[in-house]
Amino acid sequence: KECKIRNDVLFSMFLTVANELTTSNESELMNILQNNPCIPCTPNGQKLKLASQLVDPSADIHELFDPDSEMFPISEFCKQKSVLQTMLDIGLLTSNLPWDVVVECAKSILSVYGKN
Repeated sequence: KECKIRNDVLFSMFLTVANELTTSNESELMNILQNNPCIPCTPNGQKLKLASQLVDPSADIHELFDPDSEMFPISEFCKQKSVLQTMLDIGLLTSNLPWDVVVECAKSILSVYGKN
């Protein structure tokens, strides 16, 4: 229950930032969002991650990851276009994965399919 409340508050914060941001407060708020784990991730929204640690589920690269791999924002954050755009603005991955993510992806594939 606490996790749901936290996620609802974070969603409201993202929605407010997306809809109410002005140039006077934009850089400070975006910096806070970009540098603090504040996006609940799949599968259950319990863990928080940075946008730069997560993949846009509508991007082509999403197919590299298991839907339950903690690599995606929870669906509520992706359904609202303005919230999704804010996550993209602060680094949500759409292409050009960092090498550490590619290595982790390869390891997970090996652990699933390399046991022949």
